Amino acid sequence: MRRTALIVLLLASTVGCNFYIKPKMYVSVSNVSGQTLRNIEVAYPGGSYGMPALGDQQTNRRIVEYEGQCKFTVNMEDTSGKKLGQKQFDVGGKCPEELLIEIKPNFDVESRSLAR
Repeated sequence: MRRTALIVLLLASTVGCNFYIKPKMYVSVSNVSGQTLRNIEVAYPGGSYGMPALGDQQTNRRIVEYEGQCKFTVNMEDTSGKKLGQKQFDVGGKCPEELLIEIKPNFDVESRSLAR
């Protein structure tokens, strides 16, 4: 009896975890800086991802699962390996369906919500 109760409890706890699905959004990083960027890292609420390089006029698009407030951080290096610092921005309380992050010629980072 005790063994059966333990098995039922174990099954109920694993099945319950599969019902929660994290919300998803598209994140596009567009390089219009005039040069190839290296070691780009995008941190978002609930995770992060990286790219070894992103050429000028190229865009990388991903689907990410997020949690919490919609705050992003972008780290990158120029072609010589110089770190260009952390660029942080807050998109707002609710993440959009799609976010475009543009890296400009002076390495300013701008974000735009493409859909809500």
